[in-house]
Amino acid sequence: MTRNECLKFLVLYDAGENEYSVIAHNLSDAATRRIVNDWQPHLSPGIALIALDQPHTHPTSEAEDCQPCRETVARSANITPKPKFKRRKPL
Repeated sequence: MTRNECLKFLVLYDAGENEYSVIAHNLSDAATRRIVNDWQPHLSPGIALIALDQPHTHPTSEAEDCQPCRETVARSANITPKPKFKRRKPL
């Protein structure tokens, strides 16, 4: 990863249930694109993968346990009411 490349984390959002899961974090742009390309054909209508910028590496090993990722989603989600967090199996 280059010095100018921003890390990303991925959120799986279920619009029907208004729930989200953090499925991966500390990702390079290339890793983000690869995961999105792999998952996109398998997503049901109303389910979306959202990539968000991550300004620095998060120390938590499991993305679903990462409090900074969840706080970023809470701040960034332009959805009313705010989506609920839901644990999912990791990638």
